Amino acid sequence: MTIMILIGAIFLLIFLLFLKPFLQMLEGHVLVDRLKTKKGFQSPLKAGILTFGLNVVLVSITVLCLYVPALIGMDMSPLFAMVFGTIMSVLAWGILNRGYQGNRPIMMGFIGSSFYLLAFITALIVWFLPSSRTGEELFHWEIGLIMIGVISFIAWVMNLTVISYRGKEEGG
Repeated sequence: MTIMILIGAIFLLIFLLFLKPFLQMLEGHVLVDRLKTKKGFQSPLKAGILTFGLNVVLVSITVLCLYVPALIGMDMSPLFAMVFGTIMSVLAWGILNRGYQGNRPIMMGFIGSSFYLLAFITALIVWFLPSSRTGEELFHWEIGLIMIGVISFIAWVMNLTVISYRGKEEGG
């Protein structure tokens, strides 16, 4: 588990190094062009709320991809669902970044990424609450909370970075 988190963090750092070419690659995408023409999307508040809602939908789809196969008895790796969710999230965030042409992209980023910040804070609060669990059940519960905390914190930083990134030529 620690190795997977370490490998994921290394890939995210490498991705951050190549963020500018990734975002330039999305220029001209159909959804980017459509978002650029939507006047309401150019408001940081409305764009942030849309990003927040999109994050809720993306996390819900990822959780469904994690639990539905287990409920119907399919033997599938949770790694597949997590990788799929990560790729779809980063792609969606890049499209939102390129489609938003308004001022204050950091405000849009803070509003949109606050979903992951709330998940992180919730995991911290639950971590410090007294639990009636004991033994192995408590251990698994705490490992799950640690994973939720780490994943939501990394997602918060990535979302904020990708959404609010502006290159020097864009005034950032």
